[in-house]
Amino acid sequence: NVINLVGVLVGDVNASVKLSGLHSLANDYFFSLSQEQSSSVAQWGIRDLDIEESVPMSIWEPGVFEAHQNLAQICKSPRPGDLVGTVADENNWIRSWSNDTYLWYDELPDIDPNSVDNNIEYFNLMKTDGLTTAGTLKDPPGYHHTIPTEQYLSEVAGAPTYGYGMEVMFFNPPQTRRIFVIFNQPGTAAFSNAVDRGTEILSVNGELVAGGDQAIILEGLNPTSLGATNNFLVRSWGSSGTRDVIMQSEEIPQNHVMRRAFFNVENSLEVQATKVGYLLFNDHSVHSEGELVEDFTWLVSQNIDELVLDLRYNRGGLSYIASQVGYMVAGESSLGKVFLRYTFNEKHPIFDPVTGGLISAWNFLSQTYGDPAVTGLSLNRPLPALDLSRVFILVDRNTCSASELIINGLRGIGVEVVLIGGGTCGKPYGGYYTDNCGTTYYTIQMKTANEAGFGDYSDGFIPTLGRDSGGSEVSGCLVDDFLGNPLGSRDEHMLSAALHYVVNGNCPNKATDTFPKSAFLERLGKGQRMDSSFRGSIMNMPPNHAKVTSAEPR
Repeated sequence: NVINLVGVLVGDVNASVKLSGLHSLANDYFFSLSQEQSSSVAQWGIRDLDIEESVPMSIWEPGVFEAHQNLAQICKSPRPGDLVGTVADENNWIRSWSNDTYLWYDELPDIDPNSVDNNIEYFNLMKTDGLTTAGTLKDPPGYHHTIPTEQYLSEVAGAPTYGYGMEVMFFNPPQTRRIFVIFNQPGTAAFSNAVDRGTEILSVNGELVAGGDQAIILEGLNPTSLGATNNFLVRSWGSSGTRDVIMQSEEIPQNHVMRRAFFNVENSLEVQATKVGYLLFNDHSVHSEGELVEDFTWLVSQNIDELVLDLRYNRGGLSYIASQVGYMVAGESSLGKVFLRYTFNEKHPIFDPVTGGLISAWNFLSQTYGDPAVTGLSLNRPLPALDLSRVFILVDRNTCSASELIINGLRGIGVEVVLIGGGTCGKPYGGYYTDNCGTTYYTIQMKTANEAGFGDYSDGFIPTLGRDSGGSEVSGCLVDDFLGNPLGSRDEHMLSAALHYVVNGNCPNKATDTFPKSAFLERLGKGQRMDSSFRGSIMNMPPNHAKVTSAEPR
């Protein structure tokens, strides 16, 4: 602040000397200088925590962008330390920040900040409508989003999560909507009420899922407090009857690695059975590091020969977690090799535009990295490793971002990846969550590539028969996510197909009707997991290592 700045000039770095009139003297000088340079006083940090200052609103000039750092935290509803401003001031920051950091900044419209009276509406206009080579949106709905900063920081810090212990998937538009449970957690209300995988939720508090008030349905499914009681009309998988279930919300433990198992499989030509490990991993959170270390340590102790890594519901998160998973799969063969490279827009070829650090490649991470207070692990502890040359990964449309980094990173160093399931979501992009005036914004700011330089999978990775050529088509088997069998069981379709491949070296033969596509699945549209607001993004630094308010390029 100004006291410290002038304190340095007079040799008092702690600003212990009280100089009369210092605030007015210094502020008048910097306000005058900022007017001469057509800039903002914010760049000098002139913010009195007790007194809110008001600054003039910038006048919009098409094609001219002031540095977004000068426009930050000038707010319609200022917090302590913010400057008093207007919605137009917040929009002006969004405009300059997007122009500087958005990956496709040259495809953005230049819209007068005064013309939109809502900062979130204005932000939603700051994205490209360009298409990929396959004709889909480069920046589809859901990638570009906001979240209240307090909520974001609370979720990242691991604040209590309330619910019933079930994860659900939404299918079809609201008028024909269907909601199914994809898994539950043992010891929770959903588990004790047999609201299991495959259970369909038909109504919430009397509101029909198909065509009903979606706000009421979401409120019932996503309680924000402890002890909220809600009524659900449900139908178990394969049943024609329905039943009422009353559940009370409870604090749900943060379990990101939900299942682990191993199987002995063999064919008639083998003398010894093959040991196959299985891991269901759902979230690249800072909290998942300790769980992953525990589970990979267990897998190492089982001396497994093959691994089936289930990422079908993992929408992304911290990229350092993905790097650690890559190392724990590949082990020694990954040491010193690139897991991913970040590239920003052409304005920033050398330095990261958000952290200011030198842009450099990330190698496979072979040690613990997250906050010990969160992970329960000491820093720089060596990770367990399986040293595998091949891995089976179960994927579907909700496999996104950091999960796709695992696929791409391992393929980049020559590990054979066999995909089982459907096409992934296609997000080789990342960005930093950035706060301004109490709203945290996420926009695409970077693209990624592996050791081999490949990162062109914006339309997703597709399991395909045949040899892996290193592109977006990956050797594997197309298999439906059939909800009628428990995750982690031999009979579950995707896992069963992976075990078949281990034994036979190929996909199940559809001609034998091993995994027929059911008429039920044919009638459903693409499902979307109900999840945290910021899942589905690549985030590259944990909060305790961050230089910016948002620690997570998600």
